[in-house]
Amino acid sequence: MLSRSGCAGKKFYTRSASYSQFGQLGSTDDSKREVAAAFAHFTHEAGRDRGFGATIRAINGAIECDEKSPSTVQARINYYTDYCSQLGVDTGANLYC
Repeated sequence: MLSRSGCAGKKFYTRSASYSQFGQLGSTDDSKREVAAAFAHFTHEAGRDRGFGATIRAINGAIECDEKSPSTVQARINYYTDYCSQLGVDTGANLYC
């Protein structure tokens, strides 16, 4: 999937050389295993049934959640909501941490 030129996350993997070839090294099976490992880690950290808010809490909860930085949390939720809309999927419940 190609992103729009104005997409805020377009340069995500270009910020650091360590991400520039994520999922593209070695054989096709190696790449798939790398992506599967990342998804397993994300799922373990946040859990799909707990919602996007659990993801925020797992990553930056100590500095953003529990009213520490409500504008930052809202910005993350806005991005997530926009991406879900672009992909045609529901955001699910529990957006806030």
